[in-house]
Amino acid sequence: MFALTALERAQRLFPRADPRPKITHCTLINDNLLRRIKAAGAVPAPFTSYAYYNSDKVPFLEAQTRGEAPSPGICAKSAQIPTPASGER
Repeated sequence: MFALTALERAQRLFPRADPRPKITHCTLINDNLLRRIKAAGAVPAPFTSYAYYNSDKVPFLEAQTRGEAPSPGICAKSAQIPTPASGER
């Protein structure tokens, strides 16, 4: 995730207390990204309808639309990372 890497570098060079940047369209997520997002204090904003409209493009998204894989918003909330209000179930 290029936005997260850029944020981490910017924080190292120009540290700010509690920046809470929003990472928009944070749809494909894993445990490593969740750890980095939490450490950076970022707010992931998943593109909630992406899995529904594009599930044929990425197999993992198809599993999300069938409810077989957790949505990114639910993963972030489970990791105690704040998320914006959205259509996540």
